[in-house]
Amino acid sequence: MKTIGNDIFTVVKDPDRVELFKKLVNEDNVNSLNDCTKHNLLQLAIANDNVIGAEHLIAKGIDINYQNKGKETALHFCAMYYWRYPKDVLYITDLLLKKGAKTNLYDKWGNFPLWYAVTMYGHDVEFIKLFLKYGAGCMVNKNGITLMSIASQRGYDEILELCKQQSEKE
Repeated sequence: MKTIGNDIFTVVKDPDRVELFKKLVNEDNVNSLNDCTKHNLLQLAIANDNVIGAEHLIAKGIDINYQNKGKETALHFCAMYYWRYPKDVLYITDLLLKKGAKTNLYDKWGNFPLWYAVTMYGHDVEFIKLFLKYGAGCMVNKNGITLMSIASQRGYDEILELCKQQSEKE
């Protein structure tokens, strides 16, 4: 995607302009927010498949657990954009989890990142196992629906078993 403009919020959306993005980002502005959406730069990098930009932001100390006005974190964005960029999002998710990103933060709709991973990509066990490896719980969302019930209803037998094992650990 070609973008016009050199402001930090425009450049983060264009992975082809990563060198300019790296020059623009520093410790003073790494946690800048988009005025309208209140997304941070990491959320925008994930949404636009800017892997190098995401790595740079994490290295510069961006708040990896920041919640935008929808209460979504970078991990929520990973779960929501996995379908578009599975390999890259899997890598970023792993990087965030290794850095200590919180797996069980609810968004304003009462869901957590693993909820989206199971409900949207229940067939992709590798992505879900990554969340579980770093302590994500098979919790109940704010509407009282468990991940085990979703996995059972949809025939995601392996995920159902993984959630049972995770629940035994908790």
